Amino acid sequence: MSLPASRTTPPSLRSAIQACLNLADLDEAVRRMDRLWRNSLEHAAAIVLPYGRLLLRQGTHPAAAIGLLQRAAEFEPGPDIESEIIAALLQTGQGLS
Repeated sequence: MSLPASRTTPPSLRSAIQACLNLADLDEAVRRMDRLWRNSLEHAAAIVLPYGRLLLRQGTHPAAAIGLLQRAAEFEPGPDIESEIIAALLQTGQGLS
């Protein structure tokens, strides 16, 4: 999983996010990403998508993961993120009625 480069995101934050994504221990990765999220709210747009993907991959908080993906779509709308949201809804059984 990689992080798109952003001109407004400090390189140190991009490196910290990528380090979280590279961890094999998903619980530790989520803890570290959550710490970044809480301490870098001014850079929420850079953190929200990888955090949502990580939570979805962990599987323990699907509603929170989908909420983060939806927030990511607000920051940067597009068909890719919308398809990720649909896939997440289907994966968690929320897309079925």
